Amino acid sequence: MESEGDIQVVAEADNGQEALQQVTMHHPDIAILDIRMPVMNGLEANGCLDGLSVGLPMMGLITKVLLIWY
Repeated sequence: MESEGDIQVVAEADNGQEALQQVTMHHPDIAILDIRMPVMNGLEANGCLDGLSVGLPMMGLITKVLLIWY
């Protein structure tokens, strides 16, 4: 993703719980969540993001393929 030039990856997480911690620390513009993450999956993590009031819009959830068009 960073090869696009206008995208900066600010954090990565191995599971949904880590993703929530990273979102709280870094306040990204977007979080990409895999619905098959261990510990807490992307669906559960997304539900928790709503409660954190971090202002991330819900765009979609991924499992194997991520496609982004501009």
